[in-house]
Amino acid sequence: MATPPLDVSASVVREFYNRHPFPDFDLGKYALGEDLYRCANSYALLLDSHLPRDASVLDVGCGTGQLSSLLALKGRRVVGLDFSSASIRKGLALRDRLGLENLELREVDAGRARRPAGEERFDFVLVHGVIPCVPEPQRFLTQVTSEFAASRAWLTVGLYNRWGRGVLRLMRRFAHRQGTPGGGVDIAVPPAVDAMLLSETQDPNKVDSWIADQLEPAFERSHTVADVCRWLDACDAQWVKSLPGLPGDPGKSAPLFGGAGGKPPRGVLARLAECFWLVTLRDTGGYFVVVARLPERA
Repeated sequence: MATPPLDVSASVVREFYNRHPFPDFDLGKYALGEDLYRCANSYALLLDSHLPRDASVLDVGCGTGQLSSLLALKGRRVVGLDFSSASIRKGLALRDRLGLENLELREVDAGRARRPAGEERFDFVLVHGVIPCVPEPQRFLTQVTSEFAASRAWLTVGLYNRWGRGVLRLMRRFAHRQGTPGGGVDIAVPPAVDAMLLSETQDPNKVDSWIADQLEPAFERSHTVADVCRWLDACDAQWVKSLPGLPGDPGKSAPLFGGAGGKPPRGVLARLAECFWLVTLRDTGGYFVVVARLPERA
């Protein structure tokens, strides 16, 4: 399969996600709020359990809105941003079905968006899965946080690790399109992608979206922990922890948002631990999350 290009316009990426809304879903499986919990992954449930109920949350790159909707179920003010019109339409359909009046979804390019006049800033800024599609992550994060983050806001950044993504990059070489009796095409799914979809095999919309996103993205980059540390420095943000953890991070029992935080993982042990993600993150495509604390505003 072709390697995704290193330089591609935002319009090409937007069109890709208009064809493949991500992470997509069959609206029929969400009749009640409880269905969001039933279908949520462990990280979404962790976020929901640690976010205060009175928090204001910005979900940058919200896609089809399952996470935004789940976090809004407990009454939090949630705003989701995404530049894919197809994804936003699906997210709005889910929001309206569940009657979530405290959830707003906006079709905008988050890296160029401006906060509406008079709108308060957000206590929590979630940037999940967007960075792999962004040519200039440091500029993107600086723009988003300076425009939308409240004083001492919390920031989470989810992205692909350069080491942890190694297995999936290798498996892409073995994935192939093949003809079907009906004249269409099928894709041989490598194990790393198949592992992500084991709980979603009854939702063909989501399966198709994941296969396109993981095997044939319009644009994708992976990054190291050192890259993230550099971006946080540019935002004057304090490293708190990563998921999975690295040497120097608070223990697993520490709250996701709170405490003194950890030390930026710049030592040899941290580098070795990150290299080991080649093995430990193989079934998640190398995805990891960094939690940081933004500075106090003047």
